[in-house]
Amino acid sequence: MVSRVSGVLKSPLAVGVCITAIVTVAGTIYVILSPQSDSASIQSTAIATATKPDCRTLVNDPQPPLNIRSSPAELKDNVVGQVKNGETLTVIGGNESWFQVSLPVQGWVDQSLTKTVCGTAAQIDDAKSQIAQSKELMQKDQGDRILASAISVYQAGDLQGAIALVRTIPSSSAAYPKAQAKLKEMPSEWKQAQSLYNTAEKALKQSQWEVVLKLVDEFPDIRFWREKLAPLVKKAIQLRHTASKSE
Repeated sequence: MVSRVSGVLKSPLAVGVCITAIVTVAGTIYVILSPQSDSASIQSTAIATATKPDCRTLVNDPQPPLNIRSSPAELKDNVVGQVKNGETLTVIGGNESWFQVSLPVQGWVDQSLTKTVCGTAAQIDDAKSQIAQSKELMQKDQGDRILASAISVYQAGDLQGAIALVRTIPSSSAAYPKAQAKLKEMPSEWKQAQSLYNTAEKALKQSQWEVVLKLVDEFPDIRFWREKLAPLVKKAIQLRHTASKSE
């Protein structure tokens, strides 16, 4: 009997079948006995932390206000309320990547748009201040970026497009004062450049070379208009040179 079993096990095919069976059984046991998935475990930990007496869950949305929804899904028609950054949420449960809250509005919020802080009241207040500062920095960066983009559009020759961009900078942005100054400055500079260009064209037609050349120093620093003026200046220099040679 022993020799028969031994003979069977010597067969490569039989050995392969045995190994496959062992691996299959081991895999099945692992699936049955393995703990929850990592994401579920993380979510359970997050809910447990958020519901501790000494912890507070704060709104930390990069684009506030935070939407509170009637169900744990991002749908167009399930927003039941909105909460400002730094406000405290009362977490009572969760589902996947969502927190269920009872206050200030009952519903569901995206967990990634919150920050849970544990500690003393002073530590929680510090966290609220940090969230507010982060928001201000974000708005400043965004405002400066929009303003830089608007100036680029303006320099390229699109005054109305630049104005439209500048007007999108919110009053809460640190770049807002500069933006308002640009809204007054750009139309005025544009009008001046257009007027001086027309003067240069007229002077060139009347052979007033020196007038054209003097306008260069008065011209506003707008790339679009300076590029239009350049051929007139070049022609004025050539014509003045030709005129001086003939004298």
